[in-house]
Amino acid sequence: IAKYGCDVYMMDPTLPPGTYSWLHGKQKFFPIGLSDTSVIYQINLTTYADWQGMINMTVTSFDNVHKMIGHSGAVHYLKMDIEGNEWKSVGYMMEHDLLKGTQQIMVELHSGTFPTMPMDEAVLHFREKWLFLEQLEDHGFLRVRYDPTLSIESIYNIPGTNRTMQICGEMFLIRRNRENLL
Repeated sequence: IAKYGCDVYMMDPTLPPGTYSWLHGKQKFFPIGLSDTSVIYQINLTTYADWQGMINMTVTSFDNVHKMIGHSGAVHYLKMDIEGNEWKSVGYMMEHDLLKGTQQIMVELHSGTFPTMPMDEAVLHFREKWLFLEQLEDHGFLRVRYDPTLSIESIYNIPGTNRTMQICGEMFLIRRNRENLL
């Protein structure tokens, strides 16, 4: 994308120092994560291949990221894979009207549920998530595509049945022109 003249800002608070030291020009990396507030977590990353021990993981809000990187223009493509923080982050962005200049969003959605949740609780949980996603339409977005994440960790076994459903996936949204809608 940078080859076409776009500024590309990449962020991940869990990567080892120097992982993106080869970037230059329009590609920039920041060791932070996205959330609805600014906080530093101490997490144990011994389960990851390249890390040993505890690290401090910094997360901050979308408007603080803009200030930190000195960005004030439109966001043409916002890609989020923030392992469950997407609900808080996008909620914060909608609540503070921070998506005005954003044209496209690709977000990995994690349901936040677990495989043993009773069906009545799961129905309420998924309904809440669906209503939240519908709010994105009020902010000018149209859901274009959803692809489930096909992994054993993202399967919900529907109690009392032999059926399952994927509870994690990638959603693509685009800004729509509200004046031209029928």
